[in-house]
Amino acid sequence: MKPQSFGWRDYWRMLTSGRPWLPWKYFREAHAYDLRRGTDTHFRLRKEDYGSEPPSFDLSNHYVASWTSEVDWAFHATRDLLGTDFNRFTFLDAGCGKGKVILRWTELCRAAHSTQPIAGFDYYEPLTVIARRNHQKLFGEPGRLTTDDADTIDFTPYGDRIICYMYNSFQAPLMRRYLERLRTRDVVLVYNNPVEDATLRDLGFVVLRTKQGNCPAAHTVIYANRRTVAN
Repeated sequence: MKPQSFGWRDYWRMLTSGRPWLPWKYFREAHAYDLRRGTDTHFRLRKEDYGSEPPSFDLSNHYVASWTSEVDWAFHATRDLLGTDFNRFTFLDAGCGKGKVILRWTELCRAAHSTQPIAGFDYYEPLTVIARRNHQKLFGEPGRLTTDDADTIDFTPYGDRIICYMYNSFQAPLMRRYLERLRTRDVVLVYNNPVEDATLRDLGFVVLRTKQGNCPAAHTVIYANRRTVAN
């Protein structure tokens, strides 16, 4: 993996991208999270900077951290939808990258005194190493963060009820294969930047909640495969 850096040139690139509000939004939603905690999650990793090609590399997307407010909204919306069943689901971040969502979800669970199991996986070991390091820094232990591939991950340790989170992790063919392997389970899927919405609907997932923002990072949809569509 190539060395990473982030500075004023990146903010200048955002400012001149035609979205003058983006630098402030990025700072508030991504950069500030790391500055307050001393973690390393906010800077994206482009595929050309990976340095090696793990399995399904051509069908997976580069790492981008979810915005804090999107994770917060997803947590509260999912908890509201599931009610007393919330703690019976395992939270699984598919394509966890540097672990931003795992970190924030864990913070929210602890604040709510929730005992929900939390785990994540990524197919690129250097990112998993960073995620474990971030988790160790915040919580004193590396967390349930593993290096796994969407085509081969064993879902048995996560039980029959899974909240699956992803930030546009997979392209359509891999997304289809991944979700087909989850068919026998009760799945609530939180999808930030839902590029493959058509694939989910084709597989029978229904929309429970939608949050629409002014850019892809601010668009999150909650789907399920066994639940009634919300009013």
